[in-house]
Amino acid sequence: MKYFSALLTFATLFIIFFSISFSKLQISEIMFDPISGCPEWIELYNNSEPDISDLTFSISDPVRSYNFTINHSSARQYIVLAKDTSLIKSVHNIPTDALLISTSIPAMNNDGDSLYLKNADSTILDTLFYDGKWSSKGVSLERANFSSPANSLANLKPSIASDSVTCGKVNSVLETSVKPDSISSLLKIYPNPFSPNGAEGKNQCLIKYILSHKQFKATCIIYNLNGVQVRNLSNDEIFDSELQFIWDGTNNNGWKLPVGVYPIILEIKNMKDGTTHTEKSLIVIGR
Repeated sequence: MKYFSALLTFATLFIIFFSISFSKLQISEIMFDPISGCPEWIELYNNSEPDISDLTFSISDPVRSYNFTINHSSARQYIVLAKDTSLIKSVHNIPTDALLISTSIPAMNNDGDSLYLKNADSTILDTLFYDGKWSSKGVSLERANFSSPANSLANLKPSIASDSVTCGKVNSVLETSVKPDSISSLLKIYPNPFSPNGAEGKNQCLIKYILSHKQFKATCIIYNLNGVQVRNLSNDEIFDSELQFIWDGTNNNGWKLPVGVYPIILEIKNMKDGTTHTEKSLIVIGR
């Protein structure tokens, strides 16, 4: 765990608070061109420590505005706005800790549109602009960085989740901040990102490490961002100069892990002089 804590010093999510007195609500994800039979929806993110209780907001495009009330939202909760929440639950796997609100929302144009999130006093809390060319039909647009405006392809990216959306979940394209000198130049991971559901050659990643001395012991562990060990690739095993693993994105029980960022920590012990050092990096699982 001490190695994981050290890594997370450099691998933190870009979640920066907005300076709004009562809430820090932001637009997180939109579905503007759903497949036939599926609804449009807008996802918000309560990017704050305090809860939101009994507050009214509005979501609008340049023409129409619709009010909705958040009776209670916990800190760091995802909030999904849709006209028919029963329908949205039938077509998407939405976590039970997400908040669904039945409300009218602006009809989002397929060729591009703007959205405005406002409080009850019509103060703009957040805005979003998209071009319809930025994603394809049935693929949501997700915000990659909550500290930057949601108005460009650099920060509104098509979902790379397995079902092409992360409705009520952490965005699959969410960026992490990694200090450059914290990443090992000796620990090679390719491809990265990779997808367990991808085509052959891209559905697993190669983890490789080379040392100048002939023999070393290695413990290699992959964690999730909560600090929980998800895969143990090596436990004090002996290697000759080169370590190599192939990871298919599964945990210790053989289950596929969700889209996300996974810290990898490699502890190396030189069998000749007994010295130990640690290599750290990140592996990204995509759609």
